[in-house]
Amino acid sequence: MICTLNIREAYQDDFHRIHRFMELVNDDFFPPLDKREKRIDERIQQTIFNTNSGYLIAESGTEDTYCFITGLIGFEKYWKGENDAYINFLAVHPEYRGIGLSSKIEKQLESKLKQDGILYINVCTWSTNKSVLKFYEKMDYQINCVLKNDRGNGIDTIYYYKCL
Repeated sequence: MICTLNIREAYQDDFHRIHRFMELVNDDFFPPLDKREKRIDERIQQTIFNTNSGYLIAESGTEDTYCFITGLIGFEKYWKGENDAYINFLAVHPEYRGIGLSSKIEKQLESKLKQDGILYINVCTWSTNKSVLKFYEKMDYQINCVLKNDRGNGIDTIYYYKCL
């Protein structure tokens, strides 16, 4: 059997799979997802049960059965206005990092959002997350603003945007 990659929109039935995936990558975030005001359950519920938001799941498997989440991107349309969206989550399974999966997921999200009339994508990360900073710059995101020491002493929150 040949393993293939499938990227699709998440369904409400994917809640528990998404939850397990977020627990797996929890400590990759600063602060960790389970230490934030909105815990993992709340984050997923807010995204998956809202008609203006969702997830794209990258999953590995065979042509008949896709069961292993390799990457996940969450988004919210109409974030600040009718033409923009916000990426509220992006992570790749540790065993699948470094092979371009983030780029594939992000590009598919761009395509979906363009079809929905979205003109801008926004996202934020923290200043010590060097690999993600490089990723967004490689994907042609521009810095919108920097909140100094927002996540602690010497750890800034950096907001990016991209025109589609």
